[in-house]
Amino acid sequence: MNRALTALRLGAALLALAAAASLVASPDRWTSLPYVIQVLLGAGCLLTVAGRPVPGIRRRLTPNRLITALVAAGYVALVAILFSTRWPIYKLSFLSGLYAAIPSIRSLPVSLFAQGLTPNQAGGLMATFTAFAMAIAITAWPVRSETPRQWRQQRIAAGILGVCGTGVVFMTGSRAALVAVGVALVVTLVVRDRRWLLLPAAGAAAMAVIALAHPDTPRAVLEVFLRDETIETKLVARLDIWQSVLRAIQDHPFTGIGLGVLNQVLPFRYPYETVGLSFTVNHAHDVYLDTALTLGVVGLAGLLLVLVGIVWTALAIPEHLLAARAYALGMLASAVVFMVFGITDSLSLSTPSSLVLWAWVVTLSLVAPYDSSSYSGCTEGQTMVDSYLA
Repeated sequence: MNRALTALRLGAALLALAAAASLVASPDRWTSLPYVIQVLLGAGCLLTVAGRPVPGIRRRLTPNRLITALVAAGYVALVAILFSTRWPIYKLSFLSGLYAAIPSIRSLPVSLFAQGLTPNQAGGLMATFTAFAMAIAITAWPVRSETPRQWRQQRIAAGILGVCGTGVVFMTGSRAALVAVGVALVVTLVVRDRRWLLLPAAGAAAMAVIALAHPDTPRAVLEVFLRDETIETKLVARLDIWQSVLRAIQDHPFTGIGLGVLNQVLPFRYPYETVGLSFTVNHAHDVYLDTALTLGVVGLAGLLLVLVGIVWTALAIPEHLLAARAYALGMLASAVVFMVFGITDSLSLSTPSSLVLWAWVVTLSLVAPYDSSSYSGCTEGQTMVDSYLA
C-alpha cells in the first residue's frame, strides 16, 4: 500500500513540476494559467493527504459518504450534460426528435453557456460516472453501521445511474466512451471474480461466429455510429493530428507547449495535412500524446504514475475493508474509462473535466489505510469506520 501511495505522490509531484515549467514555455500564459493552477491545486491536495492519517478529514469522508457523494455527483453531471451538450444529429439522425425535445441552456443569454459541451467531451465525462455507478451497483457489502435497507438503496441508486448514464453516453455518439464503459464493466467483474474472464472470451467468439455467418451484421452495427463518416476517414484525421503532435513534442520534449494553447500553436507551426483550419482541434485526441505535448515528457511520466497509482492503490486495499474496497473498485472502473477513452480521445488536463482525475486520486488516498498492517486482524464485515476511524 505504501508503494502504491508513493507512486501517486511522485506522479502528482512530477505533474506539478511539469505544469510550472510549461507555463514559462506557453505562448499565451494567461490562457494557460487557470489550467496550471488546476494542476497545482490537485497535486497539492494529493501530496497533503496521501498516505497520512489526517484523522479529522478521514472521519468525515468515510467510504460510504464518498460513494453517496459520487453517485449524487453523477446525477448532477447527467442533468448538466443533458441540458448543455451539442447533440450529434449528424451521427445519430434517428435520435433527432429526442434531441429536439431536450431543453438546452445554450439558448440562454449567458456567454458561459453558449458554447456547451462537445459530444465526445460529454460522453467521456459521463462515462466516468457511469462506470463508477456500475461498479458500486454490482458490488454488495455488508455494512455493520448501516441497515441493509440503506445500503440496498445506495446500490439501487447507483444501478439506475449506471443504466441512465449508459443511455446518455450512447446519445452523445462517442464510440470511445461507450467502449470504455464496456471495458470498465468487464474489468470490475474480473477483479471481483476471475471466472468473469470467460465473458470477453465468449463475446469475442460470438462476434467471430456472427461475422462469419452474417458478414453484413457487424457492418450494420458500425453504421449506427459511423453515419457521419467512414472509419477510414476518422482514422486518417486522427493520424493527421497525431503526426503534428509528435512533431511538436520533438521540438518541446521537456517543457511542452503549455496547457490550453494547442489550437494557437499546432495549426500554424505544425500544420495538419487533411484536417482543415475550419475544424477546431482543442486537444490531441489522445490523453497520453496530449499530456506529452502540453506538459512535456515529465508531465507524461507523472500522469502514468498517477494512473498506475490509482490501479495499484485500488487493488491493494484489503478485501475485509469492504466499504473502502467497494469505493476503490468504483475508482478503478473510472480510471479504466479514463485510460481507454484516452486512446482516441481524452479528458484533457487543458479542460475543467480533468478535475475528476484529481477527485479520484485524492479521495482514493483518503480511503486507503495509511498503515494497512495495523488492520490485518479486522474481521469480515467491518467497515472502514469500524476498522480504523473508530
